[in-house]
Amino acid sequence: MREDKQDRRNVRARQLHIDMPDGAVWGVPVAIIAQSYAAYLGDENSKLLHSAALKMAFERFEDDEEVLDWAANNMDWSDVEDYAYVVTDAANDVDYDEGWTNGDKVIT
Repeated sequence: MREDKQDRRNVRARQLHIDMPDGAVWGVPVAIIAQSYAAYLGDENSKLLHSAALKMAFERFEDDEEVLDWAANNMDWSDVEDYAYVVTDAANDVDYDEGWTNGDKVIT
């Protein structure tokens, strides 16, 4: 059981870094992406408890590729904008929807 809790904390601690078109790098907590997936699971199965859906999301998102796939194909910048933070700044105007969809992504 202790290992299971450690794995979930690991997902909570990880960050997705996105290279935006202006050269800025933005970070988004992987836990926010996991919450999006958990909400999807809950919508698909109304009998699934939120805590169970979140546990399933944390387990799935131990795999970086799963995080990247869900984020790119099922979320928009507007879904994460309130949780995003600048890792490396750039001074130019930028289309963050474009960056979110097509920017290079790395889990840290």
